[in-house]
Amino acid sequence: ISESYIEISWPYEVGGEKTGKHLLYLMRKPKIVGPVIKCNDAEIEQYINPYRIKEVIEDDKVAKGASKDAEISSDVSVFPEIDPSNRRKKREADRTKRAATTLVFSCDDGSAKCFTYKCRIGKLEPNIT
Repeated sequence: ISESYIEISWPYEVGGEKTGKHLLYLMRKPKIVGPVIKCNDAEIEQYINPYRIKEVIEDDKVAKGASKDAEISSDVSVFPEIDPSNRRKKREADRTKRAATTLVFSCDDGSAKCFTYKCRIGKLEPNIT
């Protein structure tokens, strides 16, 4: 195949009457790995983090639980540990509730507003990784 493309339809917002509610909020430009020739990055720039939300990056030691004695600043609220058995019951109840109210959004039927991220991959040959 002498030339190939990949197209991803990204549902970024609810369509129809409920417009303005985000579905998949793109925080940063997609990272492409491999022999890609060109993507339509300029066309999707307006969809990349339009509200300029700052990413929170946790300290690796705290995130992995390596430091149980991590310092807590005075402006952070500390809540008592919740009994794990209660947590599980709430999760199961939430799943049951969500199952009854599942909505399906589609780029094809207009229930979701989507943009297309398109990359030109170029020539495809057999046995190339």
